Amino acid sequence: MTRGRRDAPGHQRSLRNSVGWNYDLLSSDEQTLFRRLAVFVKGCSLQALEAQSIALGGMALSALDGVLALVDKSLLRCSAYGENELCLYPFEMIRAYSLELLTQCGELERTQKAHAATLCA
Repeated sequence: MTRGRRDAPGHQRSLRNSVGWNYDLLSSDEQTLFRRLAVFVKGCSLQALEAQSIALGGMALSALDGVLALVDKSLLRCSAYGENELCLYPFEMIRAYSLELLTQCGELERTQKAHAATLCA
């Protein structure tokens, strides 16, 4: 995951570099959503993500548009959950990377609190 062919482009030398390269291509709001998804260990519904986005604010992008962008860029998976609900979850390696970014940005505690508050509401 951390080493690859020496003659490959930087973003192809490791899975981690590849995810980082893709993250850098995201818009600011998409990056924010990507980081915030890290607190959902077992995935989440669109409704839970929307509730978290409302609680944290600071994004012009809707949760749905952000989800569509991340799914389109293969950074988020989406599957049916129940009759009318979707389950959203990143691959575990991608979630670990987004958790690192959330911590580096100083957003971890605030995002965890919003996550807990929306679960208890």
